[in-house]
Amino acid sequence: MLNILTVEVANDVVSVADLIIWFQVIVIPLIILILGAILYFKTPKMNPHFGFRFRSAYQSSESWHYANKLTGKLFFYTGLVATIIYLPFIIILFPRKLGNAFPLALIPTFITVITLIVEISIILVKIKKFNQNHPVESVK
Repeated sequence: MLNILTVEVANDVVSVADLIIWFQVIVIPLIILILGAILYFKTPKMNPHFGFRFRSAYQSSESWHYANKLTGKLFFYTGLVATIIYLPFIIILFPRKLGNAFPLALIPTFITVITLIVEISIILVKIKKFNQNHPVESVK
């Protein structure tokens, strides 16, 4: 019989903590990598649904393109580096039950979140400079 904090996967009982750890260490870096690739290689046209959606990116189509290319590049490399760095973590812990390592597994997620916050701050500064160097001409 399973309790609330376990699930049965492929005839093996896995704790919810194990699933959360695998999600944090494998899925999140891959999502960041894929989003980065999409933003960089298939930069979307200006829209309210997908892309780097800060006010400064909406000042012109050039700002939007620049912001999304830069975001894509930084996110792609962050996802790639995170995936490579976390690979040993995955290989070492893969055969083990991870529930006891849950606090340890929060470290890669914390590092990824801090990295993304720093990247977004850098992008906002670069967009501000871009917009100052490429003023939008008003239509009269």
